[in-house]
Amino acid sequence: NSSAVFNPMGITMLTVSLICDGAISNMSETIMTNFGVGQDEFIFRMYSIALIAITGAAAFKGDLLEGMAFLTQPGTYAELDLPYDERTWSVS
Repeated sequence: NSSAVFNPMGITMLTVSLICDGAISNMSETIMTNFGVGQDEFIFRMYSIALIAITGAAAFKGDLLEGMAFLTQPGTYAELDLPYDERTWSVS
């Protein structure tokens, strides 16, 4: 018996991610050859596009501001609603 819970959306996202990763891996050599782009530049551009896409998706979903608030405040995620003096980690 296993206590694992498989969410269909998670399985779908994993499958799409693996398909995209395989497609990019197979197409990257052709793209670099046809457009005269080196490996470093190709990876930089690919990651830059991904950064813009993920930032846009996080902003659209509303997670971007919550994540930025978490990064700028001391404590764990569960402690965000607690007063500063009750959090387990502090800047001082």
